[in-house]
Amino acid sequence: MAFRLVRDDERDALLALLYREPEINLFIIGDIEFYGLSTDFQTVYVDGDDVLETVVLRHHANMMVYSTTNRFDPEEVLALAERHAIKVLNVGARTYARLSDALSRAFDIRKMTIARMASPDRLDPPDPEVRRATETDVPAIVDALYGITEFVSNLTESKEERLAGMAMKLREGFSLHFVLEREGRIVAHAGSTAHSKIAAMVVAVFTRRESRREGCASKVVSALCRHLLATGRMPVLFFDNPAAATIYRRLGFEDVGGWMMAVRRQ
Repeated sequence: MAFRLVRDDERDALLALLYREPEINLFIIGDIEFYGLSTDFQTVYVDGDDVLETVVLRHHANMMVYSTTNRFDPEEVLALAERHAIKVLNVGARTYARLSDALSRAFDIRKMTIARMASPDRLDPPDPEVRRATETDVPAIVDALYGITEFVSNLTESKEERLAGMAMKLREGFSLHFVLEREGRIVAHAGSTAHSKIAAMVVAVFTRRESRREGCASKVVSALCRHLLATGRMPVLFFDNPAAATIYRRLGFEDVGGWMMAVRRQ
């Protein structure tokens, strides 16, 4: 079945489909609930007529794919990715099994794990060094982020694009940021994005090298998760770093499934 633009009268059916697996589909759900079905930077494609089976969402230069049946044509997904000059494509492991051969021709694949908060009682207690960031903190956060070697190698946008995007999402209420600051310098950070009605994605968790092994990441993640839970949103995150996995599981996260990030080959 060929992909087509989703219709406005299909919004409820589309969200019902996506909420079957709310953690895997959090990026798609959050983008649709916050921005709608069609903007100049966001497009939603579906296949199926009477029953929706597969969803492809384009958000700026990012794409997410979800299917309940895997009966879609992988070449059509790749064609959409080419049409929109997609830099990063995110997909759950089950749907990736259908896409793997097509994506491997143009994208490098990172295998990750997606997890959700299951035991909030295991979060670290509040720490006076941690505070909620504001828009004025965005330049310092981005500067610190671009100083983390592990992050820089995986970033697909310029520093200026990251600055503008982070500031915009913070203003719009689509993201949150918590920082740990010492002597006026941000040494650790945890952010969230893709806020849906019931969940949010924890992203960009980092600690400056000189402050590692001091529990800083646990403190900012705990503060962020506590805030999200207070607003009725379950924290969700993905990782591929064994050290990060140890921290997240200790703080009460449990694995949900596989998560694949396809980054366009340069």
